Amino acid sequence: MEQTNHPGFELDEDHRQQKREWLIQRAAWIAFLLILAAVALGLLGRGGPLSDTRISASDGKLQLQYQRFLRNHSSDTIRLSIQPRAGKTRISFSNAYIEALEFTSITPPPDRTIAEDGVLTFEFNTRANVPAELHFHFEPQQIGSLRGTVAMDGDAPVTFTQFVYP
Repeated sequence: MEQTNHPGFELDEDHRQQKREWLIQRAAWIAFLLILAAVALGLLGRGGPLSDTRISASDGKLQLQYQRFLRNHSSDTIRLSIQPRAGKTRISFSNAYIEALEFTSITPPPDRTIAEDGVLTFEFNTRANVPAELHFHFEPQQIGSLRGTVAMDGDAPVTFTQFVYP
């Protein structure tokens, strides 16, 4: 430890220790700014340009809006915009995805729910060629990556991935 004389004071200075403390302080500020940037971009929670996303079926009759990043046991919503072809529209989710969630509500409520062949199907009463929006409110029940598929009226499924934080 180095001792420096200052008129009227006796101070102990350790320049190496001071440089280490400044380095740690700068590293903490950088980590803090990176965390703030991740939150603002949507990587650590709801909303943000990296979390909000939309995908569509190849024919454009089904559009899915969802969050890529979720929190375990925190409520969220998948929004489906559909262009139905008939009076009854069936929306099917893969069982592997459904088993990782707990649906809290569906708006509008489905007329019927059918579980068969590895999918859970919700049947809605719709008017042909009249756009409709469906909201599936849920809470994730497991941590990690979730891979889901959703299809309308037996068409080719749309595949999407979400990540659930603790």
